[in-house]
Amino acid sequence: MGEFCLTVQLLLRTCRLWDVNNPREHKTCVKLRGLSGMKNPATACCFGRDGNQIFAGGLDGCINMWDTRKKLVVPTATIKSAHAKNTDIFSICTSHSGNLVASRGEDAIVNIWDTRSLSKKIWTQGDLGAKYNTTDLTFSPDDRHLLIPTLPGGTTGRDKSEGVKNSELKFLRVKNFSIDETTTMKFPKDILIRVAWNHRINQMFFTFASGSFKISYDLLNSHRGALLCHGQTPKKEKPSQVIEDSSNKVIITPNALPLFKTDKPRNKRREELKARLDPVKSRRPELPITAGTAGRVGTAGSTLSSYVIRNLGMSKSVKDDMDPREAILRYAKEAKDNPIWVTPAYQKTQPKAIFQTDDDEPSEKKRRVI
Repeated sequence: MGEFCLTVQLLLRTCRLWDVNNPREHKTCVKLRGLSGMKNPATACCFGRDGNQIFAGGLDGCINMWDTRKKLVVPTATIKSAHAKNTDIFSICTSHSGNLVASRGEDAIVNIWDTRSLSKKIWTQGDLGAKYNTTDLTFSPDDRHLLIPTLPGGTTGRDKSEGVKNSELKFLRVKNFSIDETTTMKFPKDILIRVAWNHRINQMFFTFASGSFKISYDLLNSHRGALLCHGQTPKKEKPSQVIEDSSNKVIITPNALPLFKTDKPRNKRREELKARLDPVKSRRPELPITAGTAGRVGTAGSTLSSYVIRNLGMSKSVKDDMDPREAILRYAKEAKDNPIWVTPAYQKTQPKAIFQTDDDEPSEKKRRVI
C-alpha cells in the first residue's frame, strides 16, 4: 500500500512485505500459525484500503488479520473455519470503505465479513467455483456490487472430466446480498480469471485463461480510455516485402545474388519520416512564389535592369527601386581598368576608340541645300 507491496511466496508459503524503493530485500516476513500453533502455509493475502491492516489466508482455512502499525508477530484477529480445511484460499479483498472483506477458495464458497465484527459471516454462498487459484474478487468503486468470476453452475473446475470451457461474471448486490441473473456477463469459450474496475474512467478490464484481454465501457458514463479509439477502423497493414512460399513460410536466402536479395526489414516509422521529406514520394505541391512585386516574378529581379545586373555579375544585391544608371556607373572605373566584354573585342581592329560627334552627324537641311 503506498510505497509497500505484499506478496505470497509460493515455495516457502509466507507473506512478505516489500519496499518498492528497495526491491532486492523484503522488509518484513509474516508467518502464519494455525490454531494448534504449527506453521500454516499462506495461500492468499491483501492490504486493507487504508494500508493499516493485512489479511492473509492459510491452508487450514483460517484468515488472519494484522495491524501494520504494530509488530507483525501475533495477529490482531482471526477468522476461524473461513473455508474448508486443507484447501487453498484463492483470493481476499476489502471494500473501498474498508468495512467489508470477502474471500473465495477452492471449496467453491464466497464469504463476506464485516471488519468491525469478524466473528460472524454476513453472507456466504457455494457453487461459485473457479478453475484457477489466481481467480479473484473485486468490489465496484461505489461498493454497491461484488464482482465474482465463476464457472457455470454445477461445475467446480477441479475435475478434468468436466471439460469446462465457459465462465461467467456475477454481480452481487451488497445492499440486500442478492445476485441478479439479468446482469450476469457470460464468456463462451474462455475462462475469466481477473477483473478490475477503474473508478476514474469507469471501465472494466478482464483477463482470461487464453491470454486474451478485454475492456467493457459505456458510451455515456465512461471517460477516455477505450473511448478514444471507439469507432475507429483498424489501420491497414502494409504488405510485407518478404518472400513467402505457398505455405506462407518465410524464405531466408543469405547467400543469394544481390539481384534476388530482399530488402532488410527496417523501422516503418523511419521510412515514413524519410518518405515525407521526399517531395516526389510525398507528392508535395509546388510552393507559392513569395518574391516579386505587383504580380511580376522576382526570381532574378522584378525589373529588366535588376535582372541584367544580377546575371552579369555586376552586383550581388541590387534593389529593384534603384536607378539602373547609377547602379552601372558605380562600377565605371572598375570596368575601365578591367574590361571584360566590349573593349577587348576592338583592341586589334580599333585600338583607338572613335566616337561620333555632333559635327559628323548628317543634317537633312544640308542635304537639301546641296
